[in-house]
Amino acid sequence: MVSLSKYSFRARLIAGFGIVIILNVLLNTSSLIKIKKNHTTLKLIYNHPLVVSNATREINSAIYAIHREMKDVVLSKNKTEFNKYLKNIEVYDKKIKDNYKIIRDKFLGDQNTVKKAELMYLNWEPIRNEVIGLVKNNNFTPAINITRTKGEAYVESLLKKNQIMIDFAKQKADQLYTDNLTKAKQSKTLLSLLLTTIAVISLFIALVISNSISKPINKLIFKIKENKTINIEDPLKNLPRTEQGMLELAVAELEESHKKATNFNAKLKLKVDEKTKALTDINKNLQDMVYIASHDLQIPLVSMVGYTTELLEDYKNDLNKEAVFCLTRIQVNAQRMHKLVLSLLDISRLDTHTNPYREFSLSEIIDKILKDLSLTIETAKATITPHKLPKIYADKQRIESVFRNLILNALNYGGKKIEIGLLKGILFVKDDGMGIPTNQLGKIFNPGERLKMNNAEGVGMGLTFCKKVIGQHKGRIWASSEGVNKGTTIHINLENNILKT
Repeated sequence: MVSLSKYSFRARLIAGFGIVIILNVLLNTSSLIKIKKNHTTLKLIYNHPLVVSNATREINSAIYAIHREMKDVVLSKNKTEFNKYLKNIEVYDKKIKDNYKIIRDKFLGDQNTVKKAELMYLNWEPIRNEVIGLVKNNNFTPAINITRTKGEAYVESLLKKNQIMIDFAKQKADQLYTDNLTKAKQSKTLLSLLLTTIAVISLFIALVISNSISKPINKLIFKIKENKTINIEDPLKNLPRTEQGMLELAVAELEESHKKATNFNAKLKLKVDEKTKALTDINKNLQDMVYIASHDLQIPLVSMVGYTTELLEDYKNDLNKEAVFCLTRIQVNAQRMHKLVLSLLDISRLDTHTNPYREFSLSEIIDKILKDLSLTIETAKATITPHKLPKIYADKQRIESVFRNLILNALNYGGKKIEIGLLKGILFVKDDGMGIPTNQLGKIFNPGERLKMNNAEGVGMGLTFCKKVIGQHKGRIWASSEGVNKGTTIHINLENNILKT
């Protein structure tokens, strides 16, 4: 047996994989030949039995239709109905002749069978013309008798002639199917044999190559276990310049490095544990604060809103204008404070609650948002145009919240024409609203920042939420505007999450 030790690991692997690839090419070539043969058989099944059978059934259907129309001709009440039925007969007649042509081209049996069936159909035409002539001359009784006797008998004969072609097509299809099934079984047996052979050969090659690689490595592992490491004083003199020699040198050097690394890791782990505990304590305190914000702070705010609403509804007529004004302001500010608490709670949850990433269509998300906000959009008399958007792999729930916030912002600040799209890999939400002064573009994503330019609803936390979510996706969000009353565009870079199509 040829010794592989004189060859490098790379050469051994290339040779082994090359042999396996050649065997796979041979197997695939054989498979393609078998598939081509099966395709030829299936093509025969389609070109003859299936086409002929379908065409014959179309003819039978049309013959029934013509016979039915002939009955309607006899019973027609006026000239309009009479001409309508004749027109229908012409359509069915053309359909029958076209299908007979198809059968002549595809039928593999005796062509005289087709010619006889077609000739019999053509001989039916004089009988139909005789009935039509009688109806034109108002001789309805003879016309009815011919249709019910000679006409029906002729139709039955026609159908029997056509049935011969259907039976032959079915017999041919069964024969082709049986042949194809036999060939498929033979192909399956051959392919199974080839696969088994290739698997055995591949396993043998893998064992030979792995053995040639693993033996020297196992010797080296044995040396390490016995603590008989090599002398690294003069490695180039004592070791061969092969993978094995270099591996022995590397292991000897790594053994000393491992000791140092073990001591360092132990000290580092101690420090990491201390820092982790400190961060855990801080995180617990933050969660406690979130609980206070979500529970303890909401209760008095909800009470304030409830009591002021009750006072305004029950005692409005007993209060002077100044008292009503003050209560209204208390109610509005309490509601705003409650929204602010809820917004802070949403932002704090971004770090403590995570949703799994998944693939989804951004266009479907936008359509859902627009459907949800349809009343708001209609009230604002705005038009929102979503362009073609990509599929992304991200937190679906939070990305939906981001775009919902951006669309509501655009509506709140006077946007009448809003576009949502993708330009050069950057998502954007563009509006023609109030715009943003250039000196405030960098501030609008800060917590609590709101433009003082109108009475738009909100507490100034929506864009902060958006920035936090996009940041968690390793993305970037920013705004651009040419100035006041010139609209605003919010840009979102999620290049790591956009799926390429």
